[in-house]
Amino acid sequence: MTKLSTIQLRERDALAADLRSLSPDQWRSTTLCGEWDVEEVVAHLGAASRLSLPGWPRSMIGARFDPDVHNRRRLEVAADLDGDGVVELLGRLS
Repeated sequence: MTKLSTIQLRERDALAADLRSLSPDQWRSTTLCGEWDVEEVVAHLGAASRLSLPGWPRSMIGARFDPDVHNRRRLEVAADLDGDGVVELLGRLS
């Protein structure tokens, strides 16, 4: 494992710990990411991280290089998850 990977894992774990402390209202708080709330931003991070290196360009091509379409598709991956499920998804990434 590289030093960068160790840093990424540590930061992911710290983020997951912070997210576990959020109340339901905080999960629905607005963010600086357009119309996305906290839960959608975290779901996006988790779902996007599940793409393989070749999977990302394939997804973008399938979305006709429209990042909004690509992002909506990634959010659909985690659409049925609540805050705890999103944190669990984020925690499974390595």
